[in-house]
Amino acid sequence: MGVADLVDRARMKTVPIALRVSPNATSGGSKYLWTRVNVLHVFKNETDQEIGKTFDFAYLSYGHTIPSSEFTAYLVPYESQDTSLNLWRLDEIADGPNLKPGFSHELSQDSHDSG
Repeated sequence: MGVADLVDRARMKTVPIALRVSPNATSGGSKYLWTRVNVLHVFKNETDQEIGKTFDFAYLSYGHTIPSSEFTAYLVPYESQDTSLNLWRLDEIADGPNLKPGFSHELSQDSHDSG
């Protein structure tokens, strides 16, 4: 499986940034928690935001837990459409009473350990 197989292309079309990442560190918050990830691959960056070896973004504290292994993150501006702040959050989508996670293609810990 190549890196191109690790992204949801339909989902990627709806966001300005899509990254393949691995977790680095998480910090606190109330409604939103912040996480720092190691950037493994940039699938899409339609912004002026520079993306280096690490990247910080927020996610809802009551949403899905950030995977403990590699995953693909779909990111939107933290504050509506204002990309000038250079603050980003996972594109978590309300799906009725559920919340669709802002990530996909999580590498299971078992496959990570074995390969």
